[in-house]
Amino acid sequence: MEPVSKYIVANGLRQHYLDWGNSEAQTVLMTHGIGLCAQIWNNTAKELSKEFHVISLDLRA
Repeated sequence: MEPVSKYIVANGLRQHYLDWGNSEAQTVLMTHGIGLCAQIWNNTAKELSKEFHVISLDLRA
């Protein structure tokens, strides 16, 4: 399964995230460290999305 690239706007800021799996399943939120991006979780999210709804957030610098 491949993620869907999505955005949310909150307080005038546009925030990117990757959405994996079934949105009806329990959600797992994944964040990355400094200097990385949401794609760092691709391998893990791919496996977790078989049972969970995975959101991989792209944190703002």
